[in-house]
This record gives sequence, structure tokens and C-alpha cells, in this order.
Amino acid sequence: MVRRRSAFAAIAVLSLLGSVFSSTAAQGASSRATKYVFGINTYFTYNCQTVTQVNQWATTEVKQYKALHANAIAIAFPLYTASLTSNSVVAQDSCTDNTMQTPPADIVGDVVKVAHHYGLTVLLRPLIDQENLFAQNPQSWRGVLNPSNVSLWFQNYLATLHPYLVMAQADHVEHFSIQSELNSLADLPNWAPAIRLSHGVYSGNIVFDYSWDTPTVKVAHAGTTLAIDTYPKVNLPITATPAQITGQWNHLLTTRSYYKVPTVSQVTIDEIGIASQDGAYEQSYKGKLTPTSTYPFNQKIQVNWFTAACSFVKQHKMRGIYYWGPWLSTSSGAMLMVPNPNRPSNIQPQAQAAIKRCFG
Repeated sequence: MVRRRSAFAAIAVLSLLGSVFSSTAAQGASSRATKYVFGINTYFTYNCQTVTQVNQWATTEVKQYKALHANAIAIAFPLYTASLTSNSVVAQDSCTDNTMQTPPADIVGDVVKVAHHYGLTVLLRPLIDQENLFAQNPQSWRGVLNPSNVSLWFQNYLATLHPYLVMAQADHVEHFSIQSELNSLADLPNWAPAIRLSHGVYSGNIVFDYSWDTPTVKVAHAGTTLAIDTYPKVNLPITATPAQITGQWNHLLTTRSYYKVPTVSQVTIDEIGIASQDGAYEQSYKGKLTPTSTYPFNQKIQVNWFTAACSFVKQHKMRGIYYWGPWLSTSSGAMLMVPNPNRPSNIQPQAQAAIKRCFG
């Protein structure tokens, strides 16, 4: 079964609900600002698994995150567009098509309930899937979308987000990312009404998430909190210490125009990951570096990167950090118990220990 949602019907509902940034949300964001968000990301694709199975996976995952002293989880899930110039944004799930696997809002809500049961706050992160974009052009990704009709794209995007915003309100989700890494669209004026309409449905904290390592100027949009997905390029040897890595990050923050962010203490790192391979410091955005003979497996790379990121957050008294974690569906929620060179971007055991020290 493939679910499709009417853009104009959903926009009409959003409009009727109005554009209110509730005082409850503002007070909640203020109270959370004094406490670090210590979170781990999971990526959730769906292929008509049973509710029981999804809940089992979520319980396994959340318990492991709690064991690392996490107080938050980010749940990322895919949305789809046909091409860089397409005006369509859809949530689709199919029991037979493994290339389109958006979990329905009620199923995401089940994972939210598990997280809340174990005391974790939740960030929802809809992400435009990139696999079909990569197939069309290896340089294509969600950060360079160029829809032919921007107004129509926003209508379709908001319509697709609508059931998830409704669920987030009903299930008391603390944070909802209205956009992640859509850098080519991030400075458009269409975001202001989109944010207002979303606040008419959802009274929690709306997040506006940039890729840190892009020329897009980072700005604080009214009615949102600012976040960055953090994949900076640093030219450092494999012998670099976490302190040296943090120093490079600070250098970028203060000297490179497109690394600057307004009021860094009010920013959250919503995603950070790196492959546990030599040479990854300059290519931290890559899930796996090839050939492995040139980029051998090395857990220490991930350990140092994660430790440096933790220091960066605490030095600047940022809102918090979410480390990129396992895929809920493909690993049944399980984190690695032994090193796995075939999955270098997954959080390796030594890196888990580093995260626990950060969160401790």
C-alpha cells in the first residue's frame, strides 16, 4: 500500500488552525535551555513491520541509549522527492518496494511513546531521502534542491509534514525539525508562513537545521530554535588529539563566514557522525571511505571526533548534541557490541564509551 496525501487539503487544515506560537512552547524552550540535551539519532525506515516488532526494536534501542546516559533521542525518517527540480514531497511506504519506506505517523508515534516511557525527550527529523538523487547525479543531495515552483513545493512539503505535526502535538513531542539540511531553500521567505502554520498545529519547539559546512548563511528564524548538522572538514593527521580537533572547530567558527552561527550558546548539534577510518577528518560526511586499504578501520578516529564535539558543545554552553546512531529497522535497534569494520559510520564500542563519558 502506498499512502499519498493531498497538499491542498492539509494546507487548508493548517490555515484553519491558525498561526500561534504558544507561550507554553516558549516557556518549555526556556526551561530546557539550561540543561544539555544529550541525545543519539536513530533512522527509521518502514516496511510494514508489525507494531509489536517496532516496539521491540524501539525498546531495545532506547534502553541502550539510556545506558549511555542519554536524555534524548532524535528520530529521523525519510520523505521522498523525484528529482532536484521536482515540486513533489511525499511520504510513502510500501510492503513490496524497498526503495520508499516512510513510516506512517502513528507508527512513529509508537516509537515516541516508548522513548517517553523510558524518560527520553524526542526530536522528530523528517529528512528528504537522497538515494534516488545520488543515482541521477553523484553530486546531488537534499542540500541543493531547486524546485521549479517554489510555492507548490512548500504546499506539498507542509501537507506531507502535517500528519507528523498532528502526531507530535498529540504525543507531546518536545522538538520537531521543520527542515534539515535543505540549504538551497533555507533563505527563502516561504519559511516564515510555513513556521507560523506549523505552530498552529504543534505547540512544541520547532527546529530549523542547517548543514554547518555549507556556504548558506545561518540565521535564526522567528519561532524556531537553530540547529546544525556538524560535518566540518579539518585537515588533521590521524594522530590529532581531541583538543586539537576542537581547536580546529573553533577556528572555523570564528574565521570562516559560513561556519558562523548567531548566538552559538542557543544552537544544538542535531547530528554528528564520522566513519571510524583513517582519513575521515577531512570527509566526515561520508558514511564509508573507499578503498579500505587507503582508509583502514580505526575506532580511535570516531572516539576523538566525538570527544572533540562534546568539548565544543560544553565550551560554548550550547543547547546540546545528538550523535548519529544505528538504523532502527536494519539493526533491530541494536547498537554494536563488537567492532564492525563493515559498518564504519555506525557507533563503534569505543565511541559508545566516549559518548557515555560525555553524557556522564
